[in-house]
Amino acid sequence: MSKKAIWLIIGLMTIGLLGSSLIQVYWFNWSMKQQESRFDTNVIEALNKVEERLSAIEAKAPFDILNTLNQAPSPMIQQEIAQFVATPRPAPRHRRPAGPRPARPGRAA
Repeated sequence: MSKKAIWLIIGLMTIGLLGSSLIQVYWFNWSMKQQESRFDTNVIEALNKVEERLSAIEAKAPFDILNTLNQAPSPMIQQEIAQFVATPRPAPRHRRPAGPRPARPGRAA
């Protein structure tokens, strides 16, 4: 084999190695973005389930209080309990805002 053919083979192998390395880096970054997105979705779903459970507990508690309202010692306490139960509370929802995700500190976009 001539020296020119050896250098040609070395050059082609170098290009092939660099190409496969770049493909691996690209797929690794793509996989990390997919896993971060899946993690964010799972966290939001878990927070929503916790919020629903807490709302159910909070919704049940006033009925328990109303059931014991007749056992309250004085009419003033009965009024305070009734006002507390009647006060509406907004239910927070943990939803991801529409649009692009905000950049995380210390990470390139």
